[in-house]
Amino acid sequence: MYATAIAASSMEYSSESTTPPRGRSSKRRSPTQDISERRAKRPKAFGNVYDVQMATPPTFQAPTPSRSRSRSQSPARKIINLLRTSIPSVQVEAETAIPGNAPVTKLWRELTVALKKPYVTQRIYDELDMVERSKLVCDAPGDVAFGDITEDELLRDMDKLLLEAGRSDKYHQDEASWMNIVRDVLLMLSRVRAARSTTKGEFQVVDIRSQTHKVEYLPQYTDKVPHFTKMFDKRTDFALAFDIESPRVQAMQQSCRISGSHDALPLSHMNDSFTQTLPLFAPIEVKRQGGSSEDAEVQLAVWQASAIRHKLGFLTGDVFCMDQIDNGLAPQISWTIIGHDWTPYLSWYDFDDGMHMIPITGLRLGTRNRATLLGLVAVFEEVWRWATDVHWKDFDGLMVRHQDRLTDGRRPQVSRVERSRA
Repeated sequence: MYATAIAASSMEYSSESTTPPRGRSSKRRSPTQDISERRAKRPKAFGNVYDVQMATPPTFQAPTPSRSRSRSQSPARKIINLLRTSIPSVQVEAETAIPGNAPVTKLWRELTVALKKPYVTQRIYDELDMVERSKLVCDAPGDVAFGDITEDELLRDMDKLLLEAGRSDKYHQDEASWMNIVRDVLLMLSRVRAARSTTKGEFQVVDIRSQTHKVEYLPQYTDKVPHFTKMFDKRTDFALAFDIESPRVQAMQQSCRISGSHDALPLSHMNDSFTQTLPLFAPIEVKRQGGSSEDAEVQLAVWQASAIRHKLGFLTGDVFCMDQIDNGLAPQISWTIIGHDWTPYLSWYDFDDGMHMIPITGLRLGTRNRATLLGLVAVFEEVWRWATDVHWKDFDGLMVRHQDRLTDGRRPQVSRVERSRA
């Protein structure tokens, strides 16, 4: 009778049972059985992925817009408003806010008038199509020289740049793709400058997208909490600089060495050991096609405000004494690049209102076609001239005043005459 009970219990148990009777171990389930059970338990609300029904394709409903009356403020616009009360005060304004200040007005006029002069040759003009000719700002071609660069070489280089820019726009590529194009355009512009100039190796393009500003130069403002200061830390992508191997830069580096140590005065407000040895100018911020111009303006404003505090350190030795800055600082140039479109900005410091920054609109510069790229060559010729004749003299004068302050008026190690020869 005991054997009959055991036989009955073994007949009732099968491998499909999940809980075997006492004294027996469960049989290992195969992966196929587990998969079939998971498929059976899958919810049927949206159908089984293995049962394709072409008659009832899936439908996607667009999300409904928010019914809330309050919208979140743009972070860039919030920072722009906060910069108005920072140290130094920074105001990003429209082009109509340009003052009657003679240096600012002169630089604005030189950049805008550059496109009204003939900046294409007859040979290049004949190669332009109907649309490109209509985009030219100058009235007619003229006698324009590009140094030892032939017109065919210039057109070939421009066509390569336009091809890459067109692809980035067509396939909606990211900011990194546009930065590669901008770098190639800047190198082309510097080659044209080197071919036209009798002085070789004047400028270089510096990639500073991964570099931070020195904290003591950043614009800042004090919060409601006592002794709690907030910094505005924003980075830019590129900057132009005087070539590190040029005689003028080497002479300035020699004069900035601190006697009795291996240190030297930083020639820029950046935190990187290499860029500290370079006089930087003209920061450039790049965004993809359709990117935010407000974000780019914030990044340029922080860069230029930090540069002002760096110059203040040369003048007084204290980056907080903003009342010691006079109105004699030369105006500065910046660039925002939103996809194809290049827009120059002017910034200057006013003793009463702080730093101002305005765009120069309507110049039609960039990589949309050969006409806008040729216009960029013409405007950058004025940028190179401004950097040599205005910005360098202003920066060199700050260095001389700084050395005179440290030496109580005694002649510095490298005189102005030696630097002018360089």
